[in-house]
Amino acid sequence: MPRGNRACCVRTADKWYKSFLAVRGGHHSEKMTQYFLDDSRDLVPLFANILGHVEFRVAASKSIGQARMQPLACPVCGDHLALIILGLPFMLLLFRLQVIFHSMIDSWEIIPEGTERYRERIKWHEPGDFQVRQLRLGLEMYLGQKEVTLEGMRDLLAPLEKGSPDSKRVFIEAMRVAESWGVAHEFFHVCAGSEGDGPFPQFAALADAYQDAISFASRFCEQVCKRNTLHLDVARSWLEEFKADLMACKMLLIAIADRRYSNVEGIEVPAKDARFQAARILLNGVAAALDSVYWVDVHRASPITFDDVRSSSHPPHHLRWALITAYVKAIARLDESVLSNTEVIATFSQRLSVAYQDTAEKRTS
Repeated sequence: MPRGNRACCVRTADKWYKSFLAVRGGHHSEKMTQYFLDDSRDLVPLFANILGHVEFRVAASKSIGQARMQPLACPVCGDHLALIILGLPFMLLLFRLQVIFHSMIDSWEIIPEGTERYRERIKWHEPGDFQVRQLRLGLEMYLGQKEVTLEGMRDLLAPLEKGSPDSKRVFIEAMRVAESWGVAHEFFHVCAGSEGDGPFPQFAALADAYQDAISFASRFCEQVCKRNTLHLDVARSWLEEFKADLMACKMLLIAIADRRYSNVEGIEVPAKDARFQAARILLNGVAAALDSVYWVDVHRASPITFDDVRSSSHPPHHLRWALITAYVKAIARLDESVLSNTEVIATFSQRLSVAYQDTAEKRTS
């Protein structure tokens, strides 16, 4: 577990963390750290099981990005530990977006259609001033000069007490899984870079259990590189991103299926149903994470050109999403129906973009 470990290891993590914040700027958020641990209590232990000693911190800092994983060695006891830092600006933007989407739902009905079959009927409305205002707050805290605070949270929490319980469950769970997927992605960067002369060889063996994900990512990256004639250094960076994406997906897919659908309270859940539900929850979370990253990238001060994309250390979102969905559907043996909720997220994000741009044009005219 992330708490209750050797005091010397905790001090080691705290020392590195304080030094990092002193250089990068920002401050520790104890309230949001505890919130993450409490809200993700069924997924957080996964990282402790894999890494051994793990410490989590949430930093109100604009320099963290989504998350950062820092392997450390305790100088007192010699144990290895992992410090995982989540960026509060990204967490707040992610949360705002999911609540915004929930607030656009008028009704979300699950309608049975025979044995083990159902459909969802969703009624929604266009985003308005509330949704645009909350989005602007999130972007200004991430990209602008506004301080990282909990401003607007009280207004944002109000819609969660209303509306469809099914809608709330889908969007809030997407947020929770998005955070854990971001953490897993950063961890597997270390695993992917730990082979050979990498700086953290203690994690190299973990990559062996993910050879199918690594091979899948490698084949996809080879096709992408040929099509776009990428420079070798860029190709290497994209490959590492693709590997981390798929390794994180595999870990969480297995964990969610096992922890939530394996003989729950004595009820045996068919393996096919467990795979479908776990894959759907995972893909909703990944869609939420990539949608938040997309909003940040689109609204940076400098517009991104095609040449910028081809020289970037990170592949564009649509390529990452294409690879992730292909991989998850393949290993879970599922069809396009697993993507129904992610299509809702995409539609709402597009409509929110239109409303945001309309409001921005009115403010400058």
